[in-house]
Amino acid sequence: MATRQGLGAFVVETREVAFRLANFDLSDTDDIRNVIELLMAVESAATALAAVRRSPEQLAAIEQKLHAIQTAFDNNQAGIEEDLAFHREIVDACGNPQFRDMSDFLESHVRNFIRSARASSLRNALLSEVQREHVAIFQAIASSDPQAARKAAEDHLRGAANRLALHRGSNEPVGEAVFEKR
Repeated sequence: MATRQGLGAFVVETREVAFRLANFDLSDTDDIRNVIELLMAVESAATALAAVRRSPEQLAAIEQKLHAIQTAFDNNQAGIEEDLAFHREIVDACGNPQFRDMSDFLESHVRNFIRSARASSLRNALLSEVQREHVAIFQAIASSDPQAARKAAEDHLRGAANRLALHRGSNEPVGEAVFEKR
């Protein structure tokens, strides 16, 4: 409803615009690479903002989620839900609800597949690598270093892309090709 002085009240038509990934094929290396680039842009920016904007309470919540991932790994679990919670805390700490909406969309359409790839290959070396990446992200946020936070998030997503390539049985490292000239 909108009002205009002297004219009255009018019903205003609002349209919600939906974002979607057109023709996305998880078996296509180029499609995966394109989505990883989108994830990197969104998550690295949110992580950099979290390094600057996070409160002490938010930092403590991020650290708690980091420990929850390690506990899951120590109990021979994939830690998928714990991982999701860790990344959500970071996106929340960036202070921009639009990042949360985009992150939720990407999570529901793409990142669960990446996490499934990790769950299907519960190898200690891979899980240790994942956790090292998470620790680097946390340390950069704790240090209030947006550049280091951005780089740590990008490195993590490159690693996730390469782990996805392993899961798919591909020898082509998807994450290494991100941001390279095609």
